[in-house]
Formats: sequence, structure tokens, C-alpha cells
Amino acid sequence: MTYATLPMRVLPLALPPSPRLVERLRSRLVLDRSPLAALARTARRSPGSPVAMGDDRAVTAAELYARVRLLAGVLHARGIGRGNAVGLLCREHSGFAQAALAVQWVGARLVLVDLDATPDRLADIGRHEAL
Repeated sequence: MTYATLPMRVLPLALPPSPRLVERLRSRLVLDRSPLAALARTARRSPGSPVAMGDDRAVTAAELYARVRLLAGVLHARGIGRGNAVGLLCREHSGFAQAALAVQWVGARLVLVDLDATPDRLADIGRHEAL
């Protein structure tokens, strides 16, 4: 299955078979100003350009886009999409951008969770936000 490059709120994950419809999807991508669409454009135009910092090196647009695409596929396979909330508990690194963009891809709602939250507070957040 090929995954689309636009957020789930706009398009389904599977690309349509018609070349005319594929071209319409691409034209929407050009107009989309979301971070996900910006990454997709950068990965296509300048795949080797650095867009995030990994643990010890810069992560290129093509690498980050591939990681986002894989994670979005995993989220989708687990039934996560529009109407779901995903909690993200993460330190500052490229994994944060990867997870946030993958959640956007499948159309779910991203909830940022405080690293210093107590276990009880995490449980409360999980229940309140339906994570």
C-alpha cells in the first residue's frame, strides 16, 4: 500500500488508482501549508537537506519523511486515526518531530505530555484525553 502525503483529515491513506486523481492530490499538497506537507515537499525537492538533529548527526528530509511514513503506517495498522488521541512523552530530538508528524498524517489528535508528570497525573491525563 502506498501512503498519501497529506493529512488524513483531507485525504484517505491509500492513493487512488486514477492518474487524474493522483494529480489532484499532488496539487493539494502544493497548497497545503502544514508541517507534514512542507516535509513532503522538502523530501521531494531536496532529499539530502538537513531538517532535524538526531542523537549525533543531522537527519535529512528524506530520512525523516521515510520514518514518518513508516510510523504513520504502524499507527494506521493499529487503528489509530481521526477521532483518536495520541499522547507524546518525549525529550527534544528528531523522534519528537517524527511522532508528531506521523500523528498528523493519520489525522489523530496529538497530546503533549509533561515529562515531569507523576504516574497518577499521567493516568489522569490518559483518562481525560482518552489516550
